Amino acid sequence: MCGIIFQISDKKINTENLKKAETFQKHRGPDFLGSKNIIAEEKNLYFSHQRLSILDLSSAANQPMIDDESGSLLIFNGEVYNYLELKKDLNKFQINFKTTSDTEVLLYYLIFFGPELTCKKINGMWSFVFYDVKKKKIFFSRDRCGEKPLYYYIHNNNLIVASELKTLAIASGKKFNLNKKFIYNFLENSMIDLDDNCILNGIKQFKQGFIYSLDLKNDKIILDESLFWNLENKEKDFPNLENLIYDRFFESVKIRLRSDVKVGIMLSGGLDSSIITSVVKKIDKNYNFQLLSFVNNSKKYDESKFIEIIEKHLNVKSLKVKLPDNVDQYFELLKELSKKIDTPLPGASNLAHYYLMQVARKNNLKVILSGQGADESVCGYNKYLYIYLINLLKKKKIFKFFHTAFLFLKNKTIFLQFDINEAKRYLSKKKKESYYGSFFKDVKKTSIYSVGQNVRSRQIDDVKKFSIPSICHYEDRLSMLNSIEVRYPFLDNNLIELFISLNDEKKIYRGWTKYILRKTFEKLLPKEITWRKDKNGFSTDFEEKINNQYYYEYLNKYYFNDNAVIFNEKIINKENFLNIFKKSYKSNNKRLSSKKIFSIISLEEWLKSNESILSYTSYE
Repeated sequence: MCGIIFQISDKKINTENLKKAETFQKHRGPDFLGSKNIIAEEKNLYFSHQRLSILDLSSAANQPMIDDESGSLLIFNGEVYNYLELKKDLNKFQINFKTTSDTEVLLYYLIFFGPELTCKKINGMWSFVFYDVKKKKIFFSRDRCGEKPLYYYIHNNNLIVASELKTLAIASGKKFNLNKKFIYNFLENSMIDLDDNCILNGIKQFKQGFIYSLDLKNDKIILDESLFWNLENKEKDFPNLENLIYDRFFESVKIRLRSDVKVGIMLSGGLDSSIITSVVKKIDKNYNFQLLSFVNNSKKYDESKFIEIIEKHLNVKSLKVKLPDNVDQYFELLKELSKKIDTPLPGASNLAHYYLMQVARKNNLKVILSGQGADESVCGYNKYLYIYLINLLKKKKIFKFFHTAFLFLKNKTIFLQFDINEAKRYLSKKKKESYYGSFFKDVKKTSIYSVGQNVRSRQIDDVKKFSIPSICHYEDRLSMLNSIEVRYPFLDNNLIELFISLNDEKKIYRGWTKYILRKTFEKLLPKEITWRKDKNGFSTDFEEKINNQYYYEYLNKYYFNDNAVIFNEKIINKENFLNIFKKSYKSNNKRLSSKKIFSIISLEEWLKSNESILSYTSYE
């Protein structure tokens, strides 16, 4: 896991800003900084790599990594989990490997098989810059789900590439206008990575699942792109399905345990993290791993009971991380993060994740397994149920509609999470909030709730465009700010392709979401975990504590005042918002949710903290 900076120019490269960028991005690779200047086709190339050592801790595995024979060069961020299997494909070339790293395997695979086949064969997460000397081309790529970031900026026939957005802005030495559509999607949909655009106009991100090429023989900088991974909206049947899922997941976890440093696991008490922990224990009952669990101050969100069940079942012990008990601590964390992170945060749970990563780092962890991704591929969220039921009505399957709804009510699996306002979003267009300012007057409004005509198409949208890229974005930044690599067994492409292709009834059945996952692992887990009815997504008690007189006055004083950027730049209509905010407070936040309040606060804090890279235009 590492940080990348690359620049190409037909003029001499001024490295002063690049050095500032390297300093800012040091958290992504504190173990080693390497750089290389090259002149190719009368162009100046600068490669920089900041290393977080995970596989082969020796200096021989440092980057930039160069092939002595061809001169081809690689800077790589991520992990190739199946590198041992890919290494066998290279045996016929009689390569004298100098390391035991995945980086060296990736370098030679790119040289001998080319970027397209390489990306299709990799099981892993990555972003890389590869200089192919023979073809006189630079190749760029990101993994299928966007687990690892990579941004670029083209100006005056000059290309700068970096792992983080703010790193790139610093490297450019320029200020950027805000992207209106990005901010609208953030405030309205809590989504960020909907396309290749970013919060800063002019800076783009390389799209996940794509390969980009730059021909050095061209005078102008032109990026050609090609798709190497797509999900088919096609149903498939599989014999011995439960065994197939078990084997594929077992392999996914097994290869993600490959590491030369200690591996930790985030254990929430829910189905997904419990499956991962159980499988790790199954792989090796003596495996030395560290469990970390959130302990919430609120009884409503506390998972301690279920964490203790899985601890007792597997004879393991988790390090309990108690979240801050004071909302003021959340605000302090928000101020700290806003100076470092690429984008504003959509919810208080992001602060809790950052806090957990701080604890993990203090306990000398560099690698952590996470259960993220299962809800999107196996229909864990209620939204899939809403879509499923709506489509039953559209197909006039009235009996099945009522029978399915009855079973969900009977099993009481949706009582805690059901939200009538959320459900309505999938039935009709959501009304635009009246407090948005003239900043958005030219923005084409879109809603993520209108996409996806059936369950599978919505799942594909979530994996490729909505939920998963956003989750990966924040997980990467919050972990890497603490120099920690997070791995996701449920985002294995072989698993995703399998789950997406299954009939809806395999995933939503007899009053249960994630049905096939529960059936597959029910013999491995306690019944209280497998068939748990009351699991919520990770939440904090921020929602409970924010709605009182103290915080109402606090927010008005420090965030919603005359100096607020969101008001002065007409992002938020001050008069309308404060009126709604006051009414919401008096009605116990029923009109303006605590999550919406948090996203507005987060945006304000981020804008204030990043004045050095921002340029504003007045909006009338």
